[in-house]
Amino acid sequence: FASVLPGYPPVIQSSLEEMVHLGVIKNTQTGISLAENFRDEGVIQVKSESPYRLTGGNYFNSSTEFVGRHSELNLLKRMVLNERLVSITGMGGVGKSRLAYQVALESQEEFLNGSLFVPLLGVTDSVSAVYILADALGFKLVGKLPEREQLVNFLFHKEILILLDGVDQLREEMDLISYILENTLAVRFLVTARDRLNLRHESVFKLSG
Repeated sequence: FASVLPGYPPVIQSSLEEMVHLGVIKNTQTGISLAENFRDEGVIQVKSESPYRLTGGNYFNSSTEFVGRHSELNLLKRMVLNERLVSITGMGGVGKSRLAYQVALESQEEFLNGSLFVPLLGVTDSVSAVYILADALGFKLVGKLPEREQLVNFLFHKEILILLDGVDQLREEMDLISYILENTLAVRFLVTARDRLNLRHESVFKLSG
């Protein structure tokens, strides 16, 4: 397969045979096509009815108007378009989650596959985070491949903004974010945390009271 798809990340190259078996990709007359090109057949796609899809009434009450911080909002909207990982940092209760949600909500039309809100408060291990993220995407983890590999295979061609809210207890396993960024083409993360993650690609926006 490597000769058919030159330049793909190693994790993709090593798992193509398994992906064919699972129906995630197909072998055509012109070579290998990822399921992204077979959306009409329903091979894989983000569920529009997912509870994690962003709407004005999801998580934050839509009757609560977003007040203030419009300069921060506009700056962050530009940042998520230009950076693959944006971290909003600051003390607890300063409004990181509310601001991040509004940024993702107002930016979803800028991304082909929209935006997702994924709450991770209290999650302490990357394996659980992978399953929560897969559930948010409407993707079922099956087969023999490690869960991380299945996830990046699914996300490889997705153009999506993923809001990870409250990652502080996952700080020791933040390599999951790096792994996804390094093995996908257009996934972007907006993250809320008390302190910067110190990851490659990270741009930090410090929010004060």
